[in-house]
Parts: sequence; structure tokens; C-alpha cells
Amino acid sequence: MGASYSTNEAVLMARGYWVRLLDGDDLIAYGSTAKMLRLAKQTKEEFVYGLIYENKITHNQTGRDNYVLQSKKEGLKKFIRNCPANSSCIFLSVKRFLMSGGCDQVFVSPDQRLFLRLFSSGKGVFLKEIVAKMPGNQSDKSLSKQLRRSRYESILALIRFCEENNDTYKTLKKIAFKRALSRAQNYNRMLNKQFISIHFIKYLISKLYFPKNYINLMYDSLEVFTNTSYMRKKNWRTGFEKKLTSKIQIREY
Repeated sequence: MGASYSTNEAVLMARGYWVRLLDGDDLIAYGSTAKMLRLAKQTKEEFVYGLIYENKITHNQTGRDNYVLQSKKEGLKKFIRNCPANSSCIFLSVKRFLMSGGCDQVFVSPDQRLFLRLFSSGKGVFLKEIVAKMPGNQSDKSLSKQLRRSRYESILALIRFCEENNDTYKTLKKIAFKRALSRAQNYNRMLNKQFISIHFIKYLISKLYFPKNYINLMYDSLEVFTNTSYMRKKNWRTGFEKKLTSKIQIREY
């Protein structure tokens, strides 16, 4: 059914007040859960996240100022621009998880979509220490190895954020719009070897002004990854989405 569906089901089964999320192939850094619990209690915040180690240079920051309290706007701006952490970095209360809407079950990876939902529901605490580690040799079936599929989902996460938050800051929507079209343009050059295209023109438009139909333009950018339309390929759908689609088709029939 997918990692997002499974995460939601697991949180609903939890009996404690707090939960620590963990991807199936990641490792938890020693003592990190206890650190995040202490930090949550110290700051009286119910959402804490840290750094992920990806065999790249990642610096722990020790000392008294090894964390920062991030406002809703600060957190959203950070995760609209990029997703520098995954769900294994998250420690939070069951209440905060459910209040945010949890994982979007049509996404294979819950990561960016979940962070955007969590910061849409309030503040968060960023612990500037490694709290989890990704495997050194990832399977070819992992989402990070499937470049077209993973980048498709990264833009779709921004689209869903804009659709779900009509009343949010206009400046954040502008950032999401620019980020989506910039990413589509960059990957169109990389994956499709198209240097001058309609996506390049739309990218230039995004730098000049913010159109009313910006969400439509964001959807159009998804064609870079499918080479057909904005619709997700059938083999990219989660088990949950396939099941949901089948129910809708049966009902319509």
C-alpha cells in the first residue's frame, strides 16, 4: 500500500503520547530519540526533527545552541525550497501528527509532503545533530534511485501544499511556484536534453510574475518526468492509490 499508508496505520496503532518515525531501511543514531524527547519537553513543542546522514559531509553542532525553534513560515520556506531530511528524522506527538493530516497516501515517499503538512499546522524544533542514517548501498527499487518518479513527487508535493493551503502566505505560494518550474526546467535539460523548450519559457515567466493560473502551470511541469501528461504513470502509483482508483471506476460504472 506504500510507506505513507503504512506510516499512518502505524501511528494510529500507537499507544503512547510520542512517536518516532523510521523508514524501513534507515538506522536511528544512538541516543537521538532520547535527545529529541528532552528537547520537546524543554521547548514545550510537539514536533522535533534532526539531520539525516547520507554518506555526505554533515556536521553535528554541539553545545548550548544546537537547536533552533522554527516558526510556521520559516519551516514552510525551508521545506518548499528543498527537503534536507526524511521521515526518520521526525519525533512528534501522535496528536500533532493527526492534527497535521499525517502522510498523504498517494505519495510513495511521505517525506517532503509530511514536513509541509507538519509546518502548516504550527511551529517545529530543528535539532542540528544527526538523528538517522540512510543505507550506503540503496536498492535500485528505492525511490531515491528512481529519479523521474522521485522528482515528479517533489513537485507534486508543492502543488498539493498550494491546493491544501488557499489562505496561506502568498509569498510562500510564489516560492513554491518558482521552485516547481525551476526544478522542471533543470531536469528537462538533464533527463530529456531539451535546453530551449516550453518549460524554459514557463520558468522565465515564473521569475517575472505570479499568474492566477499558477497551479495549472505547476501541473504542466510534471510532463517533464512522464513525457506524456501530468498524470502519474500507473506503475508509479501506490497500492493505496490503485485501490482508490479502482473503487472510483467501479462506482462510476
